[in-house]
Amino acid sequence: MRIRWTTLALEDLKLISARVESQHNLASANRVCRAIYETVQILRRFPYSGKVDVEEG
Repeated sequence: MRIRWTTLALEDLKLISARVESQHNLASANRVCRAIYETVQILRRFPYSGKVDVEEG
């Protein structure tokens, strides 16, 4: 499976990085972004993992 990052997702990642860098440092921002990226990559290997929505009714 291929992961496609939307424009909004990339903008969010940039905002997260900027916030972490402003509160800590560039190395911390890089670690956070790398952790997010690596976590998203799990979906490539296990595309059906995660929460399953249950219909009410």
